[in-house]
Amino acid sequence: MAQTGAAGPGSAAPLLHVTYYTDPLCCWSWALEPEWSRLRRAFVGRMAWRLRMGGMIRRWDRYEDPLNAVHRPAQMGPLWMQAERQTGVRMENRVWTEDPPDSSWPACLAFKAAELQSPFAGDLYLRCMRGALFVGSRNIARREILSEIAAECAMESDDSFDAARWAHDASVSAKL
Repeated sequence: MAQTGAAGPGSAAPLLHVTYYTDPLCCWSWALEPEWSRLRRAFVGRMAWRLRMGGMIRRWDRYEDPLNAVHRPAQMGPLWMQAERQTGVRMENRVWTEDPPDSSWPACLAFKAAELQSPFAGDLYLRCMRGALFVGSRNIARREILSEIAAECAMESDDSFDAARWAHDASVSAKL
């Protein structure tokens, strides 16, 4: 789904089209979030964007990142520490030693279920999910955590996010 900022009366087609490839577990995507928000605000009505989930970690037994020497969950914490030092964006990395996510796929599917409601709902859910992981150190590969995040989004959104619809759509996508 393409998302776009609000355009005023008589507005032309968006000036800029962006496809943003991301992954809910990606520390660099989290670090980019403040700049991504600023860019969207700066180009309101003149930029259209699409979010594409990467699903970078399907399973740890098949994951390999030779560039960063990451092959198992415990090695992800130091990468987050490096990203935090370089960007100044807070990243609570204890999830990698206390309750490491075994895959980024459940979070990607959860985002897609939210996006079925609206681009706003998808964006809200992704931000809440990343906050839960990077600030709250919650394992977003767990179904119960994803459901809690949906309920939190529904409370935050003034009827723009339907947690019951999300639960239905997420359960259907999990079966695919």
